[in-house]
Amino acid sequence: ATRILNKFPVALEVARDGFAAQHILFDGPPIDGRTMGELPQIVLLDLSLPGMHGLDVLRKIKSDQRTSQVVVVILTANQEEKAAMDCYRLRCDGMLIKPLTPQNVTDLLAKFGLKPIQE
Repeated sequence: ATRILNKFPVALEVARDGFAAQHILFDGPPIDGRTMGELPQIVLLDLSLPGMHGLDVLRKIKSDQRTSQVVVVILTANQEEKAAMDCYRLRCDGMLIKPLTPQNVTDLLAKFGLKPIQE
């Protein structure tokens, strides 16, 4: 996903687990040039994060007044309807089923106004 995202005009922060994702959004100083309190344009959230399940991170993002309007797209290999229903019930803004392709990432991000840099 990182290789695909590098083609977009966005600063990229990668959290290796659910606790790091939560820290980036709520606790720590931004590492991508954003100012303190400035929210990301979009969060790509893997459901299978080590340490804290992605649904728990999604629940926290969407229930916190500071981050409830942040666009959250779920990344998952789980194609079960229940997983999708759980994500949408918690107000995710979109889902991408793994394996990711450049085209499906580009198409989804375009829905949120993000377009790749022309090479």
